[in-house]
Amino acid sequence: MTKVIEMTPEEFNTAVQAKVDEALSSKEEAHARQEAEDALTEAKATFEKLRAALEAKDAKIAEYEEALAKLDTNAPSEAEVAANERTVELEATIETLSRRAEVAEAALETLAREETAAGRMSDLEDAGIALEGDEAERQYAKVRGFDDESFEAYKSELVALKSKYASSSEEEGEDSEVELAEQEVAAIAESLGCDPQDEKCVSLVRDVASKMAQVTRDRRSTPAAEEAAEEEVVEGTESSEEAAAKPHKETASTKLSLGDAISKAMDQEIQAPPGLKAELAQAWEERYAEKHGENKS
Repeated sequence: MTKVIEMTPEEFNTAVQAKVDEALSSKEEAHARQEAEDALTEAKATFEKLRAALEAKDAKIAEYEEALAKLDTNAPSEAEVAANERTVELEATIETLSRRAEVAEAALETLAREETAAGRMSDLEDAGIALEGDEAERQYAKVRGFDDESFEAYKSELVALKSKYASSSEEEGEDSEVELAEQEVAAIAESLGCDPQDEKCVSLVRDVASKMAQVTRDRRSTPAAEEAAEEEVVEGTESSEEAAAKPHKETASTKLSLGDAISKAMDQEIQAPPGLKAELAQAWEERYAEKHGENKS
């Protein structure tokens, strides 16, 4: 206080101004310091946000890099791609060749069956039991479907039936009648494909059998008469006693068996008249049309 009193007005003004400047300076410094602290705090918060974002970005980048690394590992190499393409080409080639082989095998099998069937028909011709015309085509198709065992059985049966018919025909007289049992008629009709219950079919079967038997007798009568005449000249006339001693052979009605009728139908040397065969074929076709889709009796 003493100092203030002792001051001159100029000194007092200077001292007051100094105090005022000091007070103002302190206030400005405090405000500036507060602003600096606020800015620093805000900058620190912003930095933390940026650092967190950067860390998240780095993690995402690392994830992408790992995924890319896996993709690179699983991706086939050029050699693998070329090998796969070659494998596909080879598989396609193998499939094509397999189809060609199947076709060729089927063709060879067909040729083998045809060759076998032709050989079998030749065997039947040699045995005299092959058919002609349309019947030959049906017989060809039939023997083509046989195995060796079935064909041999079929051939043996036809040969046996033909032999049986031939031996029976030698004993027939000129006025011999052809008689067929019902079972034989039914069997022949069934083998021909017509209904044995059909009167027209049965009539045609009996007519064919009778006419073929007549053809056989006509063809055998002349050679038999000539042979008998020659034997009579060579051996001479038998005495009446020897003739009486011999048992008299009665002329009986000859029954034509199933084998007889079928074998004659298959005999190339003795064929039924064309008109009769056409009539039988027509009746057969009509009956088949009526019974189409049903089982044969």
